[in-house]
Amino acid sequence: MIYRISSALPLPRDRRTKLQATFLELLIGLGPPIAEVAVLYLLQIQRYIVYQGIGCFYAVSVTWLFVVLSSIWPIIIGSISCCYCLKSLRMMLQRRKQLRELQTVNPDLDFDRHFRLALMVLAQLAGVLPLSIFFLIYIIPNAMEPYQGFAAQHAAYDQVSLYALDDWLGFSVVRTVFETTFWMFIGSSFGFFFIFSFSEGARAGYVSLCHLRSRKTAARLETGGGGSTATDDCASQVRFAPTNDTLPV
Repeated sequence: MIYRISSALPLPRDRRTKLQATFLELLIGLGPPIAEVAVLYLLQIQRYIVYQGIGCFYAVSVTWLFVVLSSIWPIIIGSISCCYCLKSLRMMLQRRKQLRELQTVNPDLDFDRHFRLALMVLAQLAGVLPLSIFFLIYIIPNAMEPYQGFAAQHAAYDQVSLYALDDWLGFSVVRTVFETTFWMFIGSSFGFFFIFSFSEGARAGYVSLCHLRSRKTAARLETGGGGSTATDDCASQVRFAPTNDTLPV
């Protein structure tokens, strides 16, 4: 959609085309997560593994099937997204006049919105692609094992393995996976927040929330200063008796 707007391609107008565009967006948004669940079931050797100090972590076998179905796709999808992002930015800079004409017809088509979406895709170029290449080159070759088939791989699927802290701290590959996964989720959360939480619509929501809270606070102060209410009368009659009970330590 960003590329279609920036390249001045016709947007869907009739009902059928709008429905097709909506179904396409739903397919893009829901298709990869559902496919990832199915792929994860194919690659799992157990439901999960419990690591002391970490908790539950997914248990997959690193085989050639893992490379084909999982690890290579972030690089492919990220590269395609970055190509469309760069083309969209190039079209926006070249056709700023046409973009301003579109904004006069539809005020929602502002440059900031498309720039934020493009910035999110550029974050893939700076974060997702290097991490995916790092895992593909450094982590996967050190953990590669032969594929023994679906039945052998799921023979112990219902079992849960437990690893003590001393058992997995000695493996640098495991430590790297845990640390990278931990900071990747934190960085993605902060990046998503900074990209979308300072937009014009978000700022308007913050202002309206502050105004609502200030009005409620002023109303409470006026009610409290105007005299006692029924709630205050009931609260004044409540007495809390001391107790010697303590919480267990």
